[in-house]
Amino acid sequence: MSLRPVGTYGPVGALTTIYAAPWTCVDCKQSNNPDKTSCRRCKAKKPDSADTGETDETKQVDMNHSWREILDPKTQQMYYYNQSTNETSWDRPEVMGPAPYASGWFGRGTSETTDKYEENNAKFLARPARKQKDFVEKGATSR
Repeated sequence: MSLRPVGTYGPVGALTTIYAAPWTCVDCKQSNNPDKTSCRRCKAKKPDSADTGETDETKQVDMNHSWREILDPKTQQMYYYNQSTNETSWDRPEVMGPAPYASGWFGRGTSETTDKYEENNAKFLARPARKQKDFVEKGATSR
């Protein structure tokens, strides 16, 4: 069963993803998706204690780090800067935790695929329209 992103946490420039963890039914020990309110096997109600929201990934993130993400204006790509050591990196440091799923990390900046989609869309909009029939003959049936 996979984790589901439900939010972000942290200071601006150092956000991390918060995941909802699967919960285990007290009655039948079935693992259930975090968004389900009852067990998929025995239909028992989800216990209130299952809403802790802490996963192993969330527990490992230390928000006292000095790393921040910054947009490089030349390449339009994100890089990481450590405010205390002045170190930079193109790879996200592990101490920052998982990148925010819904914040736009997946596709930030310009990319070749974005340009391709815009080019294909322009071609699609510039295509000639189909010729419509001026009238329908008597006795013609539509399919």
